[in-house]
Amino acid sequence: MKLRLNTIHVKDLKESVQFYQNILKMDKMKEFSPRTNTTIVFLKGEADCIIELIEDKETSFEENTNSNFSIGFTVEDMDKTINNLKNNNIKIVRGPIEVSGNTKLAFIKDPNGIDIEFVENLGL
Repeated sequence: MKLRLNTIHVKDLKESVQFYQNILKMDKMKEFSPRTNTTIVFLKGEADCIIELIEDKETSFEENTNSNFSIGFTVEDMDKTINNLKNNNIKIVRGPIEVSGNTKLAFIKDPNGIDIEFVENLGL
């Protein structure tokens, strides 16, 4: 079994799409409205990584207030990633930190409060 898709319910679709395209360098695959007041966008990253963003204007949005969910991305160069985030005025919530096996971690939040983790040298 392969994990293929993560779905995120968003408060502002335009802001979220811009974040995933500009900051995380994902490409928009498809956008559609399955019903009135609901829009869905699929974005693709490297390999099989797909993020589904759903904006439903009929449902109240609550920002993620806990840390039970995060999305992790591997990066080739943590210093370059951190510089890119800072140049785009993205707040580093935690890190970069080095853990066992020369693995480096850094954490940010997306516009909806979802934890985004960057990992260099995941030594699994």
